[in-house]
Amino acid sequence: MLIENKFVFVAIPKCATMSFEDACLKNNFIIDYSPYELYNRGMLNGIKPNKHVHIPVTILREIHGHKYPFVTLTREEISRFVSAWKHILKIIKYTDIDFYNILKNVGNDEFCYHFGKHLKNLKLTTNSVILFLNEFSNKKKHEKHVTDVFISVFTPMVEWTNNDTTLIKFSFENEIPLFEKWVSETCGVDFKLSHINDTNEIETKLIKDDFLINFHQTILNPTSQYKREFSLI
Repeated sequence: MLIENKFVFVAIPKCATMSFEDACLKNNFIIDYSPYELYNRGMLNGIKPNKHVHIPVTILREIHGHKYPFVTLTREEISRFVSAWKHILKIIKYTDIDFYNILKNVGNDEFCYHFGKHLKNLKLTTNSVILFLNEFSNKKKHEKHVTDVFISVFTPMVEWTNNDTTLIKFSFENEIPLFEKWVSETCGVDFKLSHINDTNEIETKLIKDDFLINFHQTILNPTSQYKREFSLI
């Protein structure tokens, strides 16, 4: 999204997207949404959308050109992976509480076995997502909203950033104050992100540990698929 003709924000963590939009509206920023972000436009009218469209930086550059700084928040991959699962659980909790009660008790071993079986290398398709979810359910179909968001939040960051070296990046884990300072200086305001985390109360037994880290690096290992340069190391 383009902020007051000053910079383009390339969102990565979903909670950062919501927090950033909320803070922009509180500061009366003019937000230029692209045609691909129709779900987000409701924010301008005070309507909280039920999902945010993620857009690759390559498409954002086609829309906004190269004359603006492009800034993004990035998140450590394993933490982002667990957060993505909690986001899916949140959606399911409000549409099928019985299914949520099953999924919230799925631990690392069971989760990784079925995820690796159907979604190895993060090859995400509607059919593969349904097959994965059906390992825990006797449903034949799942809501399109669930499968669409599943694909969006589990898609590797590199798909959105395309390893663009010109992106101004801030770490979600430890550089939020630097990001707020950058926006403040760029826009001439005292900018503070709103504290929004809509998955805090979501229960899950999927945790970041050595087993999950090893699974992500050896079975999924998405970043190796998109490496742009090769070396002897």
